[in-house]
Amino acid sequence: MKRSSVIFSVSLITLLLLSLIISCAEPEAPAPTPTPTPTPTPTPTPEEPAEAVILRLTMPQPPMDPVAAKTIEAAERFNARAGGAYKMEVYPGEQICKFLESVDAVRTGAIEMANVGWGGFVGTLPALAAAEIPFLYDGVRANAAAQDDILEIYDKLFQDNLNQKALGNFTISAMELISTKPVKTLADWKGLLAQSDTVQGMAVIDILGGSGVVIPFPEIYSAMEKGVVDAAMLAPTFVIIGKIQEVAKYFTPCYALGSTHGALINLDVWNKMPKNLQDALTEEIQKSFGELNQMFIGMYEGDMKALADMGVEVYYLPKAERDKWKEALGPYIEEKTAELGEPALKMKQIADELNAKYPYPY
Repeated sequence: MKRSSVIFSVSLITLLLLSLIISCAEPEAPAPTPTPTPTPTPTPTPEEPAEAVILRLTMPQPPMDPVAAKTIEAAERFNARAGGAYKMEVYPGEQICKFLESVDAVRTGAIEMANVGWGGFVGTLPALAAAEIPFLYDGVRANAAAQDDILEIYDKLFQDNLNQKALGNFTISAMELISTKPVKTLADWKGLLAQSDTVQGMAVIDILGGSGVVIPFPEIYSAMEKGVVDAAMLAPTFVIIGKIQEVAKYFTPCYALGSTHGALINLDVWNKMPKNLQDALTEEIQKSFGELNQMFIGMYEGDMKALADMGVEVYYLPKAERDKWKEALGPYIEEKTAELGEPALKMKQIADELNAKYPYPY
């Protein structure tokens, strides 16, 4: 009995020791849960930049002309500000459109913009003659000073009648007479065959005793060289650019026909432009054109000196003789002013005030 108790006690102690060992043992760590493979995020396809809206500008002057150079500068500045949304492209020298077709091309949207002499389109809209009535200005300074007023009047004319907006303008000085024989008096006009590309220029030539012939600027040199015409109505700068002094040796400055040259844009294209880009285009055009306006004041006298240095006889028409020419045109001037109405009356008032400030200098 005693022996059995000892065996039982030993067994019990053994079981207690085994239980203690089991309870102190570290539990086995559970097997790690597998990490799911993440689904790759698709790389977004980059959006293609929107194509720039192209504004093509046509102009008749050749690339080396200062008007073309300043217009190109305005385009470059605008393009930098447009940030790729719009791009203005300048095509000088009638590359994409003939001069006499340009305003209608802008009207229809065939071309977006043009930089042209506005007086060349009196046949399309007679009221455009208002700022270029013969002998309206007594000199280049009066003509240049009138440009802001002209823009206000003409912008309304273009928008109301020709589906385009006038952005800015400048004078290229006067259309004067360059000829193959001297023209110093009214009698010298008799029988003179003379070029002009404006209705007003044709009126001056015909009323003073000559015969007007319409010839575009790029063809004048050839026409004078071949004797098709004896003379042309041109600003002195364009005499030099066209090398007309090589075939005609007499120049008679008298500020017969003032000028307005400016940029136009199709009105539908304009209305679709964001306001900030409308402002940018206007600002850059007017910056360049303001510079041109001042440039042509200096060039008017400078170019006549240059012509004299090239062997051209420059005859500054005396005021007394100029008054005779103006008197001969008097009935036409009065009739045209009455016919054109308010725009012409406004321009006459503006010109009279400026002529008092800047009188005829010869």
